[in-house]
Amino acid sequence: MRDRIPNLALALVALSSAALLSCAGAPSGNMALESAETSIAPTDATAVNDADGQLVAQSEPSAVPQAPPQLIKTAELSVSVESVEPAIEAATAIARGQQGDVIELNLSKPDNASEPLEANLRLRVPQQNLDAFVEALSELGTVERQNLTAQDVSDQLVDLAARVRNLRKAEETLLGIMERTGAVADVLKVAQELNNTRAEIERIEAQRQDLSNRVAFSTVNVQFQLAGTAIPETPAIATQLGNTWQSASHSVSRFTLGLLKLSLWLLVYSPYWLAIAAIVWLILRSRSRRSTRARAVETLPPQP
Repeated sequence: MRDRIPNLALALVALSSAALLSCAGAPSGNMALESAETSIAPTDATAVNDADGQLVAQSEPSAVPQAPPQLIKTAELSVSVESVEPAIEAATAIARGQQGDVIELNLSKPDNASEPLEANLRLRVPQQNLDAFVEALSELGTVERQNLTAQDVSDQLVDLAARVRNLRKAEETLLGIMERTGAVADVLKVAQELNNTRAEIERIEAQRQDLSNRVAFSTVNVQFQLAGTAIPETPAIATQLGNTWQSASHSVSRFTLGLLKLSLWLLVYSPYWLAIAAIVWLILRSRSRRSTRARAVETLPPQP
């Protein structure tokens, strides 16, 4: 028994010493780790120095990339050209070369040769080709006016996408309810609500598709007009007087013809006018006789 007590004491002392050594060794391990990190840091800094020629700080986290804005772009140009029809053909060819096309064309050909010939085109091209397309159109002639507008529809697209997700979840919920519902009336109600939800999803998806197409393809409105259109010359005084005399003669002729037509109308309706005049004359005559008799009675002397 006495031999076991010293052995137990020695074992406790050994365990205590091991615990103390492990606690004392932990800081040295941390210090070693810190020294290792310190030794690695200059190596990284040196690598950045060697690659870029300057020390770049790596402590701040990199910024999260944001999605590009969804823009609907519309360009307007007014171009003076030597010939309108070749310019239309060239603009159409350029648009098709840029994966676009003409969606509207209005060509005005005036009757008077002195009036300028104009053409209005509406084209659509991919948005990434818009700048190159506008630059190519500018080379067809002299740009008189140029305008570019952009409408940001990013929020609208995000809102429509969120609404579609919510409606999809509602659709799944309604499908689950239909599987669990047994009554015919309940099934019909759920089916009606499911149809309404799907119709709303289709409507919102159509809006999203329309906005996406308008973002993907930009609209370009182009007006072509002839360059240096000649100003009509002022006619001579004799010509102006002759035109005035001709206009006055035509006016007198129209006025005389109008009077003749009116006379014919009055002649055709003359029996009615005569009948109306006779009736009025009889009424006035009857009233005149009555008034004459009344005055005669008043002038008679009183009887004795």
